Amino acid sequence: MSKDLTDALDALSRRARESRVIQPRPQPRGAAPRKISAATPVAAAQSSDSSGSIASPLTEVSREYHSNAWRTTDGLFEFPAIKKVTMTDADGRTVVFNFSVPE
Repeated sequence: MSKDLTDALDALSRRARESRVIQPRPQPRGAAPRKISAATPVAAAQSSDSSGSIASPLTEVSREYHSNAWRTTDGLFEFPAIKKVTMTDADGRTVVFNFSVPE
């Protein structure tokens, strides 16, 4: 029986080696051509509260929690789910982080 198994495995491996197709190596394409960006940066003089920039460091002002909490899979622990964190940046602007309802 082991002789039959050995012969069958040898035939399969020989067939796999013979049917293997060797793909040609792709030709190197070189570096990508140089491009000019179409993005325009926002000048520092134009920045306002809606510019999206936040000056570090942030200082936490307040925190709100969802009514439901995150539970571990075994139900042993519950962690309060943060709803909203309000912070103040180094420039004195208010930064608000809103978090979605946990599932």
